[in-house]
Amino acid sequence: MKTIPLSYLKRLPRYREVANVLVKNGFGFVLSSVGSRHPWLLLYRHRQGLNLTDSLPKRLRQCCEELGPTFVKLGQLLSTRADLLSREYIDELEKLQDNVPPIPIETVTAVLARDGLDCRAVFSAFEPLPIAAGSIGQVHKAALIDGTQVIVKVKRPGIDRQVAIDLAIIMDLASYAEKHHRWAKHYRISELIEELATALCNELDFRKEAQNVQRFKQNFASNPHVIIPGVFWQYSTENVLVMEYVPGIKISDITAIQAGNYDVGRIVNHLADCLFQQIYLDGLFHADPHPGNIAIAEDEAIILYDFGQVGFVDQQTRDKYIDLVIGMMRYDTAGVTRALLNITIDDHPVCLNDLRRDVARLAQKYYGVPFSSINLGEAFREIVDLAYKHKLRMPPELTLMVKMLLTMESLLMMLDPDISLVDIAQPYGKRALRERYAFKRLGLEVRTALLEYVDIARELPRNVNNLAQRLEEGELKLKMEYSNLNNMLARIDVISNRICLAIVMSSILIGCSLLVNQSETYFLSHFPLVEVGFVLAVLIGLYLAYSIIRSGRY
Repeated sequence: MKTIPLSYLKRLPRYREVANVLVKNGFGFVLSSVGSRHPWLLLYRHRQGLNLTDSLPKRLRQCCEELGPTFVKLGQLLSTRADLLSREYIDELEKLQDNVPPIPIETVTAVLARDGLDCRAVFSAFEPLPIAAGSIGQVHKAALIDGTQVIVKVKRPGIDRQVAIDLAIIMDLASYAEKHHRWAKHYRISELIEELATALCNELDFRKEAQNVQRFKQNFASNPHVIIPGVFWQYSTENVLVMEYVPGIKISDITAIQAGNYDVGRIVNHLADCLFQQIYLDGLFHADPHPGNIAIAEDEAIILYDFGQVGFVDQQTRDKYIDLVIGMMRYDTAGVTRALLNITIDDHPVCLNDLRRDVARLAQKYYGVPFSSINLGEAFREIVDLAYKHKLRMPPELTLMVKMLLTMESLLMMLDPDISLVDIAQPYGKRALRERYAFKRLGLEVRTALLEYVDIARELPRNVNNLAQRLEEGELKLKMEYSNLNNMLARIDVISNRICLAIVMSSILIGCSLLVNQSETYFLSHFPLVEVGFVLAVLIGLYLAYSIIRSGRY
């Protein structure tokens, strides 16, 4: 009998909760698909009424919200993967919110004390009611002993263990799906879950968020129009983050902005400047720029909050992204197709003619349209949808950047409906192009390529010697793959089996005819050899027919 791991037994109550929520929202078929691995799940059914009136995407969102922070984060991650899900699911998962009650002040002080922070010794004031509460932590306003205004972010007790159990369950289900479902293997669901685990582990360690803050502060050190609150490292731990308190008006509070006589045009320019610096120049971007994380200072500078979710796009990926933009601006169908294939992860055959045709149709939509009339976010969304149609997987960091771009564009459109991101992006795009094709950059790339060729030339004699030795010893194997070979072999197998069956049955018929003509001979009348052979031939023919029918290749 197979031994059940103790860790699995510890997760069993949470498995039941997950099963309960899935069945209640009409996802019982998921339990049926994993019933062979978890047979007890098939016996567990929700006794209340099923929720089948809402749409499937809405029920999926409700499942995530009901199951808690890990599943909420999973849904939020999926909302960035337009190359995996259809638009209906993306739009619904973008509405995901953490519906959690705040933890009491006694629990907050206990967490602080456990990390060596005595509230009375460190803070001269500490507001008991949080100004923000989420599934991972909550934020309080406080003042240090010297009077400095700060915000204190405290992690929820027990959240680490809960996330670890949920991640183990999700990874278990993902591994099973990849083994038994082709679509899960194609889209590498386990890699998506590993990405989720990495993101959650980073969010659960407030020291990593502090490091993100420091990197953003360095990137915008020379930009006076973007404010990044400072970190008080001496008071920050894995479970507690103390940062500078920078007051401001929420960017979505249009009434307060108008009442304060703020220059909306300056705010828009500063926000767009902040956006494109992250995309084109830094490669490090704020991955969760919702209105609650962006505020306006008195001098119309942009204030960024909450750096738990950040994304990074390396220089090589940014170059591919720039190639895509250049192709779109030039209406170059071949260039856009080539850039799209370079960006995406292509691990299956792609019909290039169909892809070029769809790219050409998309280009026709924007051909001759003034830059000021182009919705940049919508254009990139359509490109992602195109990748989804042709089953091209987008790099996670790129889909995250596209989502950030869409969110920021909606904020800018809210402030100024007539804004054109394309016009604002042009100077940054030109600067990025100049930097990419600068002599210094090209010289560095040529030097790098030459060094690689030198390494190849240095290793060439040894590799050739090894190849010759393996060839001499008969260890060299040639592996060839043909995409339709299996189908062709199966068809040949069917044809050959039919031919064999026809030959055997024909032989039996011919033998019967000969027996009729030769049945009066002396030899045949005294020895039943022909009869035995006839019966044997019939049995062999029947067995062959049964084998062919059983194999399904007939």
